Amino acid sequence: EIIGKLEFWMLPTSKGENMKKHTFEEVEACIAECKYFWEAQITAGHKPDPAPESSICEAETILGIKFPKDYRTFLAKWGFLEFTYTYSHDIYGIRSGNAQASGYPSAIFLTLFGRQYSKLPDKYIAIWSDEGDELWCVDTSEPDEPIIAWDFFEHTVARKIADSFIDLLYHFAANERRVIIDKDGWVLDEENTQYDEVREIVWCCSYIPEN
Repeated sequence: EIIGKLEFWMLPTSKGENMKKHTFEEVEACIAECKYFWEAQITAGHKPDPAPESSICEAETILGIKFPKDYRTFLAKWGFLEFTYTYSHDIYGIRSGNAQASGYPSAIFLTLFGRQYSKLPDKYIAIWSDEGDELWCVDTSEPDEPIIAWDFFEHTVARKIADSFIDLLYHFAANERRVIIDKDGWVLDEENTQYDEVREIVWCCSYIPEN
C-alpha cells in the first residue's frame, strides 16, 4: 500500500542559503500534520516531555551560560526531540526534567564532553553529535542563535549549518511531515520502493493505518 511520496530536505552546508526565519507555531503545525511522529517517539522509548523552569535554570548554572530565547523555549515545550526519519538527526536538550543526566539526549552532557575533549568554546551549546567528527552547536553569542558544526578533532568551526536555531528546528519538523510509511512500516522513496538505508528505521517506525 502506497500512501504518498518521500521528500528529504537536505540541510545547507555553508552559509544557510534559502533559509528564512520561521516560528514555533510553524514547527508545531508541521508536527501536528505528521501522523507518525509521536507514535514513533513512543515506540523508540524516546518520547520527550517539557523541561520545567527549575531544570532549565539548573542546566544554565551547570554550563555557566544563559540559554538564548528560542532554545530555552524549545526546552520548555519539548525538552528534546528525536526526528526519527531525518537521517537520525535529533535535537538534544533535557530529558525527564533531569539537567544532570548523562548520555543521550542531554545537551548539557554533550556540551561538557565537547569542552573537555574538543576545546569547545563556552559560547556553544552542543545539540547533536554524529558520533564521530562533528558537534552541531547553538551559538549563544549571536541574537539569531545560528547553528554551527564544530570539528571535534580540529577544534574549530567547520561550517555554518543554519542561520538560526528555529530554522533548523522547522526544517527537521517539515522533513518529518513529508515522510511516508507503507503498511509494513517501511519508508518509501520516490519510486515507491523500500528505502532501507535510513539508519534505525525498522525498530523505531510504527505504522498507523488510515482512518
